[in-house]
Amino acid sequence: MFPITGKAHYFNQEKALAAITTQGRAYFWRSLCGIVTVSTDKMPMFEPGNWDRCKKYEQKLARRAAA
Repeated sequence: MFPITGKAHYFNQEKALAAITTQGRAYFWRSLCGIVTVSTDKMPMFEPGNWDRCKKYEQKLARRAAA
């Protein structure tokens, strides 16, 4: 699941509570276009929202705004 390669996506944290693993706390992330990933204390997530959105994500946002 991680690291993500290719075009970066806009991720939102999926769970408010972190799970404890051997890698430290695990945080779960999901993008609107369906990509799911996990970050840990040893492998942190890049800053969500600071990356370009993929075309599929932009289309879904446009459809939501039109509805």
